[in-house]
Amino acid sequence: MSRRGLWVTLLGCASVLVLSATLLTMRLSEFYREHPPTRFVFQDLDLRSCSFGDRNIDLRDEMDSAGTRYLVVTFGDETRRLRVTIPSKQHELLVSHGLAAHRDWMRLLRFTDATGRDPEESIRALREGRSSKPDRLAIVTRSPRAGVDASTWGEVFRKDWSFEFYEFMPEGGFAFERLHYPTNKRGEPPKPGEIAEGTWQWDAALLTMPKSGTPQQRFVNTGFKAMGWTFPAACLSSTAGLFAAVMLAYRPRARGSSEPRARGTPEQDRP
Repeated sequence: MSRRGLWVTLLGCASVLVLSATLLTMRLSEFYREHPPTRFVFQDLDLRSCSFGDRNIDLRDEMDSAGTRYLVVTFGDETRRLRVTIPSKQHELLVSHGLAAHRDWMRLLRFTDATGRDPEESIRALREGRSSKPDRLAIVTRSPRAGVDASTWGEVFRKDWSFEFYEFMPEGGFAFERLHYPTNKRGEPPKPGEIAEGTWQWDAALLTMPKSGTPQQRFVNTGFKAMGWTFPAACLSSTAGLFAAVMLAYRPRARGSSEPRARGTPEQDRP
């Protein structure tokens, strides 16, 4: 391509890049203005006894005659028996005062909505009891496929995981919900009965998963789709413009008198 053609390409790419980047920014700003992302902060509690909504909470271990272990949760006058889905192999943890024996399958979480606020300041306010939004409390559990070893195949069959959410209600009782590990493809909305990004259930469930089982973010509730044609246009124009700029900057070595003279025929070299 001639230098003139390269200059035309460079200027054209620069114009497309400026236009697409401007429209991309405007689309993202409009999307997040209309759909502000929801964010929650959590405090992982290692307590057997506490209170919520002027009602006492007590968590204790039980084992039936068949050897099945349960975590018995009492909230005021209501009691739930949660079957231990991943029993701890360390017996000494079962007699501890905290919840270390159950960390592989459950969490007791205090949380609040931190949308539009600094996450670090929100978690400090939550721990100090000065959060501007109401505190919430919930137990979340993870259950692998029934009949498999939870420490081996139970971690491999991630799509068979199910999660149960027991939220303590200020007026008493529990709000219960069961959801499953997400199986939707990237960019698709969640399927019925599966955990959806951007919810407190999503963030809470992540805390019960091993690092190897954490699902990849599918970017369903982001402004990626709102960018439309502006994103590929910005990428292609910047790439083509960079190529044109490199070609313009390239200068082939000029052949001058300093180069060795090519030897002629023997007759020409003869004096």
